[in-house]
Amino acid sequence: MKSCSGLKFQSLASIFHGLLLLSVFFCANSQTSPDDVSAMFALKKSLNPPDELSWSDPDPCKWGHVFCSENRVTRIQIGHQNLAGTLPKELSSLTQLERLEVQWNNISGPLPSLKGLSSLQVLMLSNNQFTLIPDDFFSGMSSLQSVEIDNNPLSAWQIPESLRNASTLQNFSANSANVTGNIPSFLGPDEFPGLTNLHLALNNLEGELPSAFSRSQIESLWLNGQKLSGGIDVLQNMTFLKEVWLHSNGFSGPLPDFSGLKNLETLNLRDNSFTGPVPMSLVNLDTLKVVNLTNNLLQGPMPKFRESVSVDMTQDTNSFCLPQPGDCDPRIDTLLSIIKLMDYPRKFSENWKGNDPCADWFGITCNNGNITIVNFENMGLTGTISPDFASLKSLQRLVLANNNLTGTIPEELTTLPGLMEFDVSNNHLYGKVPAFRSNMIVKTGGNPDIGKDKVDSNSTGTSSTGTTNPGGLFVLCLILVAAFCLYKSKQKRFRRVQSPNATVIHPRHSGSDNDSVKITVAGSSVSVGAVSETHTVSAGESSDIQMVEAGNMVISIQVLKNVTNNFSEENILGQGGFGTVYKGELHDGTKIAVKRMECGVITGKGTAEFKSEIAVLTKVRHRHLVALLGYCLDGNEKLLVYEYMPQGTLSRHLFNWADEGLQPLEWKTRLTVALDVARGVEYLHGLAHQSFIHRDLKPSNILLGDDMRAKVADFGLVRLAPEGKGSIETRIAGTFGYLAPEYAVTGRVTTKVDVFSFGVILMELITGRKALDESQPEESMHLVTWFRRMHLNKDTFRKAIDPTIDLDEETLANISTVAELAGHCCARSRINGLTWVMLIVAAARVGDAGKCQELVGKIKDLAKESERNRHCIVGNGIGSALADSFESFARFSFDAHVNLLKEILAAFTWTFPLDEEGVSKLKSAVSLRCMVWFLKSENDLSSRQNAICVLKELISADQACVDGLMGIQDIEETLFHTVKVPICPKATKASLVIIYNMIKSSKEKSGETALRFIRMGLIHLILEILVDGDKSVCEKALGVMDSICSLEEGRENAYENALTVPLLVKKILRVSDTATEFSISSLWKLCLGENESALVEAMQLGAFQKLLVVLQIGSGERTKEKVTELLKLMNLCRDKVDCVDASMGFKYIKRSN
Repeated sequence: MKSCSGLKFQSLASIFHGLLLLSVFFCANSQTSPDDVSAMFALKKSLNPPDELSWSDPDPCKWGHVFCSENRVTRIQIGHQNLAGTLPKELSSLTQLERLEVQWNNISGPLPSLKGLSSLQVLMLSNNQFTLIPDDFFSGMSSLQSVEIDNNPLSAWQIPESLRNASTLQNFSANSANVTGNIPSFLGPDEFPGLTNLHLALNNLEGELPSAFSRSQIESLWLNGQKLSGGIDVLQNMTFLKEVWLHSNGFSGPLPDFSGLKNLETLNLRDNSFTGPVPMSLVNLDTLKVVNLTNNLLQGPMPKFRESVSVDMTQDTNSFCLPQPGDCDPRIDTLLSIIKLMDYPRKFSENWKGNDPCADWFGITCNNGNITIVNFENMGLTGTISPDFASLKSLQRLVLANNNLTGTIPEELTTLPGLMEFDVSNNHLYGKVPAFRSNMIVKTGGNPDIGKDKVDSNSTGTSSTGTTNPGGLFVLCLILVAAFCLYKSKQKRFRRVQSPNATVIHPRHSGSDNDSVKITVAGSSVSVGAVSETHTVSAGESSDIQMVEAGNMVISIQVLKNVTNNFSEENILGQGGFGTVYKGELHDGTKIAVKRMECGVITGKGTAEFKSEIAVLTKVRHRHLVALLGYCLDGNEKLLVYEYMPQGTLSRHLFNWADEGLQPLEWKTRLTVALDVARGVEYLHGLAHQSFIHRDLKPSNILLGDDMRAKVADFGLVRLAPEGKGSIETRIAGTFGYLAPEYAVTGRVTTKVDVFSFGVILMELITGRKALDESQPEESMHLVTWFRRMHLNKDTFRKAIDPTIDLDEETLANISTVAELAGHCCARSRINGLTWVMLIVAAARVGDAGKCQELVGKIKDLAKESERNRHCIVGNGIGSALADSFESFARFSFDAHVNLLKEILAAFTWTFPLDEEGVSKLKSAVSLRCMVWFLKSENDLSSRQNAICVLKELISADQACVDGLMGIQDIEETLFHTVKVPICPKATKASLVIIYNMIKSSKEKSGETALRFIRMGLIHLILEILVDGDKSVCEKALGVMDSICSLEEGRENAYENALTVPLLVKKILRVSDTATEFSISSLWKLCLGENESALVEAMQLGAFQKLLVVLQIGSGERTKEKVTELLKLMNLCRDKVDCVDASMGFKYIKRSN
């Protein structure tokens, strides 16, 4: 293998997922779980799969489209298999199932409950015939990331509360699935911070867009074809939106401000009832590509979008003032600004048409083009009175009576010189009436609070926009809030702990009905529930307990003292740099671990670290990260309460197992631990709401449960990485032996810091030695240095492996692979091209198409950076890895993995020439069929080009590929079409090379393929290319012509075309030496048998002179023989011919009859 120290490390998410994939692939698979076997055979019985699915083995882990890890079924990927039947209830026993993909089949009946499948991440049920979804379907799915249940004839159902368990959800798609009710507000960012796709189109949803969607991460929002109503102001705070489909609903009101939607590309609001002008904030969006506003009630000027924006905005259905972009009449601008504060009522949009408000506009009366009367009486108007009425200088009567207007009467109205009547009776106005002229009629009756500065709190009227009159309760609340402000600098929601030994509030766990779970501790005087949003402390109480804004999991110091026996030594679990960890047990039996960071240890910097840890852990939940159950700030003490991990730290089992009477870890368990840690850290780096860096990853911060599954702990040193960046600069933190060298030198933190530490942990798992062991000789003290030295050859490496591991050949091979990865993780900010090869192969073998596609894309980008990178990656066998992946996923399904297969085809183009192993995998029947399938794709020119170029390389490398290609149906028609309708010169050349080899191979056998090409009209296409094609294409075309002329029918068809001989003569000595040889060979074959007419025609065109020149300048031996024979034949009939200059145009050439 080649060493490529110049290759820059690009993606930590890729390496971690790759490690995860390799761990899955190499884990021992001795015997599948009996429960899983039972469930899988129940599935087989229900679906009755065809033989092609390969479900005949007694071990389901050996079935096609089924993947396992550690003897447990983890993936069922049977989409697009034309299956029928039902899904059995036994699926709920597949407790390690991570992916269930049954999309695009004909499976029917009710869906079984999948309650409790806590490992399930991807659920694809779309395009089947499912009829019912049970209420508890999503219960306990705490790892769920993607749900697709589109296009099923389900009975009416609502998105259940149980979905709230899936806080890591990223994609939820249930288009055309008969979803009813309102859109749940819990789909907002508070509970689903990572939700990016919400697709609920073509259902029966009602109500408004939840205000809880504000500040969500949603990028794609499909809610079209429903019964939704109300405004869409919440969109202005959904700044991640790229695609919004809200068409065919009942939305109304004005369009919001779009200025914050910097990523918006598609906006479809067709077929609603939106009113008011189109905001310039939408028109000015640089990212906008598609906008559809047809069939609304929009007003004002017709907007003019950029030419690159696809716009659908039919004039007939909107109320724009002009049929084309342009300024409206100034009177219209004024009227629109007036009704803006009333939210552009629909009745005005329906009636106010055209660019003249005096043309019978509803509520408007004019005199000589001036607006004199505005009568909006009894129209159900809401909002406030606009001061812009004062711009209507000719206004005489303003009637706004019998509406629901609020606010005050604008002072500006007193400036209207001709206003004679002002009627605002029977509204909900308040405040003083401005001083109108004494001769005016002013009617304000029916406004209970008119004349008062503020609305009384006991008023029966609707609250106005003004400040309310303070009542006794309100004053008390203000005092209490002020008291709380003494304890915190910033607070949005408050929780109360009245007594220091009162209550523990835990976060909601899977299956909880409420937002929090109340645990009342014995001896407490008060318990806190989950009902009220705001709790306060009375003025007479005192408490040292402080609040922070990190969450709602407050625990009193007295409770923690009680459950840890006053932090006794007997309860100590361990000690770290920031404090001591104690074991505790609540009265209900719940075991906890309390991390106590005492004031003697904590400085101001420690407090910042504490708050950082709070912020991280309340945002991050994952089954391989230790859960934070609560916290307490009491004076100078700061305490964190974690879930208790009964098996303690990994270091205990790895280094101290003998002293503690434990058994050494098996290799399989070590791999499982590595997999769990990889998953946890990968989540921190890439799957959480934002990216986090641990900075102190080591065995003592990896905790084990009774099932020996690992969780990453101790986030006291975690720092939030800046959004959009991969590094931060801060003080040095971490543990010597696990610190990346560049971090220790520069203090600059990237996610590579954690990768280095993870590599060290892998080395520790392999060797059983500590990262820094001062008991060892100096040359062996540092594990990384020693490991690299021991890993240089097979014999020394075998000695480095922990002697407690039972070592056979398979285990040794697995350990060697993990050792390679450990070495790459610990390289100095570099990654070897070999790593990418291993990752791609691993992704293909465990069937992870998404990750495989991501890795192929990353390595393609890496190769583009420099020729050195590309050379290194290719030299380490990437071509073979790509070929292996291409065949694996092509064998599964062309359609299902079309994007991945496209990506691999594109990657092949920079890996040429392929090595022998790569060619061997790509010349399989399924790979060849897949490439021809792409070649037939009319709408994807890029993939067609890549496919034909790969086929050309294959045939050039191995002639045996020609036979495989010739066995594919319609291959001749496909190649003929590629030449007839060219994609690009490169693709045309590749097609001609393939055709040349196919005709050559066919000629040596039955000749059927060659004859099919001839009868399709290939000769005519070749001659067209020779007339106007570039030199390199002409060379390939002449090669095809030469191979055609080897057949009698080919010669006859070629000579029948009047351009054949002139073009062959013309190309001698004009294109290249190879083209000259092909031209001479073709001419020689046409003149065989002393074809005098062909000889005469060639001589007329100057062939004799050209052939003499060829003899003079030299040529290949075989070509020289053909030239000599042609000259002899021509010499016999020279007296019959007047030679013509071959440079003449073809119009001067006439074939004699």
